[in-house]
Amino acid sequence: MRPRNKQRAVELLGEGDSHIIGDLPSLKGIGLTTMFIGDGANDIGALQAASLGITLCEAEASVAAPLTCKNNSIRSVIDLIAEGRCTLTVHHTIAYYIICYAWIQVLSTNVAYVNSAMLMPNLFYLLQDLFVATVLATCMSCSNPCPKLSTTRPPVRLLRVEVVCVLVVQMAIIAMCQLAALSITRSMPGYTPFDPYGDGNVPLMPQQIPETTTLFIICFSQLLITAVVFNLGSEYRQAMMSNPYLMAAMTILTTIYLLILFLPHDNAFMGGFMQLAYDQV
Repeated sequence: MRPRNKQRAVELLGEGDSHIIGDLPSLKGIGLTTMFIGDGANDIGALQAASLGITLCEAEASVAAPLTCKNNSIRSVIDLIAEGRCTLTVHHTIAYYIICYAWIQVLSTNVAYVNSAMLMPNLFYLLQDLFVATVLATCMSCSNPCPKLSTTRPPVRLLRVEVVCVLVVQMAIIAMCQLAALSITRSMPGYTPFDPYGDGNVPLMPQQIPETTTLFIICFSQLLITAVVFNLGSEYRQAMMSNPYLMAAMTILTTIYLLILFLPHDNAFMGGFMQLAYDQV
C-alpha cells in the first residue's frame, strides 16, 4: 500500500482529514479510535493521522510516533496495552488508599479531641504522613501488569457506585475499630481518665494520655491493613507479592509496628521521644 493510501485509510477510520500538507481533498472519518504500527519513513503520514502511533524502530519514523518499541516486535503492542491498563488501575488504587488514609487520620484526630480534649502529638502525624502513607503509596506505583491480557477493559471512572459503596463500608469498619479500641482501653485495669490539669493544675504531657497511644497504634495497623486490601491483585495487575518494593516496605513497616507494640514501657525512645503511654494502656 502506498504511503498516502495508508494515511487516508487511517483518516477514514478515525476523525477524518488530519490536515497534513498534500493535494488530497478533505475527508470525513467515521470517528473510531485508531492505532497504526509502522516501521519506516513511508509510515510517517499514517502514524501522525492515527489516534495512537507506534513505531517498531528508532529510525526517522520514531519522530512521528509518540511510542517507540525497541524490540521490533508486534508483541510490544500487547505489552503496551497491559502496562497501560495496569497503570490506570494502580492510579485508582493509590487514590482509594489516600481516601482511606485521610479518613483514618481525620477520624483519629476528632476522636482524640472529643475523648481527650487534646489533639494527638505532631510526631504521630509526621510518622503517618512521611514514613507510612507516602512510602506505601509510592511503592504501590511499582506494581506489575498481569502476564495474560484480559478480554475486558478496566473502568475509566475513578468513582463509581460500587466503588463508593465499598469505600463507605471500609470507612465504617475503620471507625468501628477505632471506637472499639478506645472502649477496650478504658475497660482495662489501671486506666486513668484524662485530666486536662493533672495534679497541681499542671497540664499533662501527650504521653500521659492513653487514648492517643491507642489511636496511634490502631491507626498504624489500619494503614498497613488497608494497603494489603487494596493490593490483592486484579485481572489487570498482579498481587503485591510480585512487587518487591511494596513487599520490602510492608516488611519494614510491619517490623516497626511490632516493635512499637511490644517494646517495654520503660523504653526511653518509645516513652520519651515517641510519647507513647505504654504503662497506662
